Amino acid sequence: MSATTLLGRKKVEDLGFVCAHEHLRMNFECSFHKSKLCSEDTNMKLKNMTNHQAAMVRQFPYHFKDNLDLTDYEAVLYDLKDYKQLGGGTICEVSTVGLSRDPKFCAKLSEESGVNVIMGTGYYVQAAQTDATKASSVEVMNQFIQNELKDGFTECPGELYPGLVGEMGCSWPITEWERRHLQAAGMLHEQPGFETAPISIHPGRNEKAPEEIVRILTEAGGKEEKIVMGHLDRTIHEVEKLAEFGDQFKNVIFEFDLFGIENSHYQMAPVFMPNDGERLRRIKGLIDLGCSDRIVLGQDIHTSHRLLKNGGHGYGHLLRVVQDQALNVALISPEIWEKMTKINPQRILTIDIQ
Repeated sequence: MSATTLLGRKKVEDLGFVCAHEHLRMNFECSFHKSKLCSEDTNMKLKNMTNHQAAMVRQFPYHFKDNLDLTDYEAVLYDLKDYKQLGGGTICEVSTVGLSRDPKFCAKLSEESGVNVIMGTGYYVQAAQTDATKASSVEVMNQFIQNELKDGFTECPGELYPGLVGEMGCSWPITEWERRHLQAAGMLHEQPGFETAPISIHPGRNEKAPEEIVRILTEAGGKEEKIVMGHLDRTIHEVEKLAEFGDQFKNVIFEFDLFGIENSHYQMAPVFMPNDGERLRRIKGLIDLGCSDRIVLGQDIHTSHRLLKNGGHGYGHLLRVVQDQALNVALISPEIWEKMTKINPQRILTIDIQ
């Protein structure tokens, strides 16, 4: 069984430790939020900030436009080398259309760092799209995804290939265009040659969003076992409700992918963002309910301040800090930890496009 990385096909057992949801190169301007609680200039550059101003970035990360531009090659490369040294094997890079994706940039990072990079095709939220893209039909978007999976990214056809679909971005409430792009992705699993494509989801910021999204995908033909529901740590906040979602869709994958964000203030929605301890508590609750074979982890690094060179925790955070917390504080067994970070991703990322 094999996965498709930017540097070619690879046996899934050679992927090693997998961060299931990350970004290496993107622009997140579509999520700029000027905060009424922060008086700092939104155009301030990270490199020019005082310690006080840098502290404001950690409180209000979407207030600063420069922080939404994740394009510093050397800073990301430094971070990936650190991840590799800690034992990291693979990064799933889920920057899709609308996020200024760059497959060649990411392939070069993979080659220089020694970290496998599996990159996604598909579309981010409607707010990030051009008018032309928003006018696309289900059939046009489905064909676009098929073509990239089979023939390579449109930026470099025949050279670099996606290994998954997504993150497929959804808002709350979901827009009609986002409904169409979900249908385009779900259809793949009933189309010859594309049945094994993994689909990674960015749900809207409401606890009802994951259920609606899975229904749209499965009604279009999507297979639950190849659907990864991302950002659950900021979307469904109680173990009981997570369990209900899991019972309703018995094979969908739970993704907790915001590890490293410890600030409870969340600019995007009127909820508390959990810290890593709370994430592990929820995960342990699902493990105790028998869901350990349906959980994957990530850090969703999508802003510059979270890189090591900018004083952040970096891509190595799961290995440097969270692993010890999981084993010795949350009392998750080494076997289950390996399942969530290696075995489950291997199964999900197995793909055979024909």
